[in-house]
Amino acid sequence: MRTAGLATVVRSPSPYLLGLAFACGAFMQTGVVSPLPHMLSGRFGVSIGLASSIGTLGMIFNTIGALAVGPLLNRGTGALTVSVLGVLLALIGGIALYVPGPAFALAVTASSVFFLGTGVVVGLWALLPRVAPKPSCIGATSGLVTQIVLWGVLFGPPAAFAAAASGDWTRPVTNIAIGGVACLLLLWLVIRRIRSSDTADGTAQLVQAAH
Repeated sequence: MRTAGLATVVRSPSPYLLGLAFACGAFMQTGVVSPLPHMLSGRFGVSIGLASSIGTLGMIFNTIGALAVGPLLNRGTGALTVSVLGVLLALIGGIALYVPGPAFALAVTASSVFFLGTGVVVGLWALLPRVAPKPSCIGATSGLVTQIVLWGVLFGPPAAFAAAASGDWTRPVTNIAIGGVACLLLLWLVIRRIRSSDTADGTAQLVQAAH
């Protein structure tokens, strides 16, 4: 049920941490895709139409990254590993996109790597059942996480355009770096809480078995 255990979910820290990790990924993605056509057009002198098509190409790579999550998980790759891989690809591609250079083709490649990475970051959803206080609360947990993600979507474009207006290429790179590092830190906190909870559950089962 969508609202089952809502009060319990709201009081649990783990869904907030996962939601914030997702929000950081959304902050990175919307922060790159929103000013991308204008950035490429102004920097390389290409038409807005051509520059906009690079964003479309990026979303194709984003879809490929998202579709790759299932096969990766089915092969036994952990959700944390998948998510970290996505964040690292986004960091590498995003930073490379803004580093000054004369080659339009390199910028296109960098943006493709970035969007591929942000697609793989959807592997974070595999952690949702682990942060739900109990199985019956998964619907409410999903709703809370989604609402938090939207904050990243909200603040990504304004931060990106403010960085672009400064004329300093290090400003958008800083936004991407902050979003990526914060996402990794939050992921570490999520996994730490999951492992702590697993240890506590295991101890409780041993005590119960002893009795």
